[in-house]
Amino acid sequence: MINNKDIDDKKIKNLIHSIGLKYNLQDDIINKVINSQYKFTREIISKLNLDEVNSKEDLALIKTNFIYPYIGKLYIKYDFMERLERLKNYKQNINGNKEFNEGGS
Repeated sequence: MINNKDIDDKKIKNLIHSIGLKYNLQDDIINKVINSQYKFTREIISKLNLDEVNSKEDLALIKTNFIYPYIGKLYIKYDFMERLERLKNYKQNINGNKEFNEGGS
């Protein structure tokens, strides 16, 4: 049985291939161009020192906005950071103050 993800993956591969044909580029190069903006965002976010952010004002001083054409704006909200911190503390308390592990308990 074919599921929607398989259909979507096939459509994406076909679209990438048609773009490659149009511009005379290989599919892997088109993939790299498409994914480069997300790789850039990940690299920048991973370099941010969010541990030193203690207020909305602190967060405003850090450049955390990324604009993706046709998709929208990606940004970090202070309220979300507070929720993550509470979740992290809760999980540490449940696990007997072991190091926080994002991949599981």
